Amino acid sequence: MKIKIIFLTLAAIVVIAGVLSFTNSKKKNPPTILQKVAPKAFKPVNACDLLTVELAKSVIKGEVENDNGESPDANLANENVSLSTCTYISKEGTTLKDIKTVGLVIRQAKNEEGRKSNEFGFEENKKRENGSKDGMSKGFEELKKLGIDMSKASEELKKLGITPKESLPIEEVDILGKKAYFDPNLQQYSVLIKDGNFWIMVSGNNVEKSDLLSLTEKIIKQIN
Repeated sequence: MKIKIIFLTLAAIVVIAGVLSFTNSKKKNPPTILQKVAPKAFKPVNACDLLTVELAKSVIKGEVENDNGESPDANLANENVSLSTCTYISKEGTTLKDIKTVGLVIRQAKNEEGRKSNEFGFEENKKRENGSKDGMSKGFEELKKLGIDMSKASEELKKLGITPKESLPIEEVDILGKKAYFDPNLQQYSVLIKDGNFWIMVSGNNVEKSDLLSLTEKIIKQIN
């Protein structure tokens, strides 16, 4: 199984939770007035255009290889948002216990509905215990409803001795004036950019937190 699929499992859970929670809330509280807005030209951002090989090397501190084969990206996108992911792994190491990884997930709004969905999902997932056993189980269930079976990824993680951790508190931070938080369970920075039009997640495995923060700042500057 590709490292990318395992690496993005929890990030995918975060994105799915935001989508489903927002969708359900809209169904319960449908708008009373529908306004037609002229669509703007949408230009999707490719995560690998922002997270370059050079930036990945600066975090991993060594040679890297791109691990961007098949992923559930297309299944997680819809008419309101696009999703792009990019992952690099260190050439040294043989298992997830010693391999270093760095990845970027970009959830980009296509319209106002998508922007609101980003804001809603960002806040909702800040409350959730994504790295906890219950959080992972619920996430796997929601992904399966969309036809994405992550059970194999879960089995691979167990074989490697990687199990859900006790939930650690989310750390709310300000990164270059942007709303953000760090999830110590996922080793992941989540940031809202451009009034919620972009929700990015920068994650790492076996890398320094300070380097991950520096990378997040560089990604933000490219989008601003």
